Amino acid sequence: MNASIFTPARMNQAFAKVRRNSDCAGADGLTPMVYSIELDARLAALQRAIENGTYRPRPLRAIPLILPGKKPRTLSVPTVDDRIAQTAAAQVLAPEFEALFADFSYGYRPARSVPLALEALSEQAATRPVLVDADIRDFLDVVS
Repeated sequence: MNASIFTPARMNQAFAKVRRNSDCAGADGLTPMVYSIELDARLAALQRAIENGTYRPRPLRAIPLILPGKKPRTLSVPTVDDRIAQTAAAQVLAPEFEALFADFSYGYRPARSVPLALEALSEQAATRPVLVDADIRDFLDVVS
């Protein structure tokens, strides 16, 4: 990845977003709140590791999630360093890729949702035949 993605300002913005999203610890046991105690030093060390090519993502922390009426699943939580690196990269790369995506593509895109996709599909289907490529809820859970 281009080191210019990981400027001090962007790293600080990425950390702020990570901290807003969750205070959950990764496999290293470090929460964003604890990370913030030595924030400048930690961000500088992360930036140096990325720039000199020694940065390696750490293992994910597996957290079982059991919700009433739903199948149990596992959340995989990256370390704070990994979340910061991913968020900083996404802040630069997402707009670049977003401009390349087809207007009718809805999966994992900002300001797009299943209800909006269904609405667009209904509008298209009302005027002409359509071909749909879609995920089916829990389909992969039943395929052997």
